[in-house]
Amino acid sequence: MADREQDRTEQATPFKLEESRKKGEVQRSMEVTTFALVLSMLLALYFWGELVWQRVCATARLFLEAQPARDMVGLTGVLIHECLEVMLPFGLVAVVLAILGNWVQTGPLFTLEPLRPQLDRIHPMKGFQKLFTKRVLFEAIKGLLKLALLGSAAYLFFAATWRQMLTLGEAGAAGQLLALSHWGVALIERLAVALLVIAILDVAFVRWQYRQQMMMSRREVREEVRRREGDPHVRARQRELQRENRKQSRSLGHVGDADVLITNPDHVGVALRYDRDRMTAPHVIAKGAGLWVWKMKVLAWRHSVPVRELRPLARHLFRFGVIDRPVPPDTYVDVARLYAELDAHRRRLEGRYEVRA
Repeated sequence: MADREQDRTEQATPFKLEESRKKGEVQRSMEVTTFALVLSMLLALYFWGELVWQRVCATARLFLEAQPARDMVGLTGVLIHECLEVMLPFGLVAVVLAILGNWVQTGPLFTLEPLRPQLDRIHPMKGFQKLFTKRVLFEAIKGLLKLALLGSAAYLFFAATWRQMLTLGEAGAAGQLLALSHWGVALIERLAVALLVIAILDVAFVRWQYRQQMMMSRREVREEVRRREGDPHVRARQRELQRENRKQSRSLGHVGDADVLITNPDHVGVALRYDRDRMTAPHVIAKGAGLWVWKMKVLAWRHSVPVRELRPLARHLFRFGVIDRPVPPDTYVDVARLYAELDAHRRRLEGRYEVRA
């Protein structure tokens, strides 16, 4: 029974996943970052390749035409300045895509937990055990696969272009450099495709391995439930939700006194009432979500309360509005426009009745 209890057969709970995330333990593939770097090189070549080529040629011409007596320190400064400007687009695109690749995998995350010293990381037995894990086996297979894919891509490229390379000596210096640049871009494109395949496989394995590592035993699930239920913050939040639920259920009796019911249309509903003699602004007299919205619509229909579908306003009032309190100040314009529309509609109906009479 004890061994069976320790078997990790349960999926990780959201609480454990959140705690693991706070510690920096997330599912992240380094192959995605590698692919992002290669892709950044391709994008930079596509957009700035011609400009970089012109700058390189201009710098080379400057050095070749320089007089021997010219200050070499000045030439060195010019060379450093030109190299920085040439490499800047590549560096910026690489940084942006590397950050974007990690953000897509893990979302916004900042933690210093992985930097804290841990004795388990330098424990000799722990390190020896890590040599015989599924991750190490997969990394070995992935290395062979990466070598095979990249080698195949390079072989196919050179097999298709080697005849043209043999005739490269007949072209001038400018033609040779131009051909080499085109071939370099084409080779990088093929390597990028191979790295994309490797990145997809690695992401799939990393996610599968992460789910396996986060698996929990039934005993761990029960202990987490007991620990969370004993948390005073959790209990306080539960009591707050219960009070809010009771308050919303009591407020349903006031829907019949409302001037208008604003809906989302089926997710949230907010009932408003405005007494010009006693109120400085319309008050929220009832609100609800889910099944409460259906009940509020039924009550509004019974008491001839207008129902208006205003999704952004309904969501905002439901989130920030407080029952028996005025509407939030940032909704005054929208609420005033709604009341003006209701008054105009009521006057039109009154005019029709007078004409019929």
